[in-house]
Amino acid sequence: MSKTKLLLDLITDIRSVADDLETLCNSWADNDAPTAAETTATPKQTVETPSAVPAESSGKLAPNERIDPVTGEIVTLDLPTLRALAASKAQTKEQKAQMKALLQKHGVAKLTELPLTDYFAFQKEVEAIV
Repeated sequence: MSKTKLLLDLITDIRSVADDLETLCNSWADNDAPTAAETTATPKQTVETPSAVPAESSGKLAPNERIDPVTGEIVTLDLPTLRALAASKAQTKEQKAQMKALLQKHGVAKLTELPLTDYFAFQKEVEAIV
């Protein structure tokens, strides 16, 4: 594994931890006790293998979930996975500028501000970056 790939993986993990810490701080600020799910770090997911569960296990889909037409499973696209994809596609100055333009197109300045409903559209646009 190259040093660049290791560094990108580390950055993804650090961002995931930062998101978990932000959730914890927001919970404390609201005087709510954090639940075990909020304080437990999410497992690392790669871009190639998004999490999937059988479609019949849930009646309603979240905004960042879709049913895979081939397997019939629910595919969830989360922020760490989207970040990893964006990081892998933004290697040059031109690609970084394209990424920034995509974020602006969706009306946000940072990936963390992207609404869940835009995750799959953003993923499709990022994958089109050469």
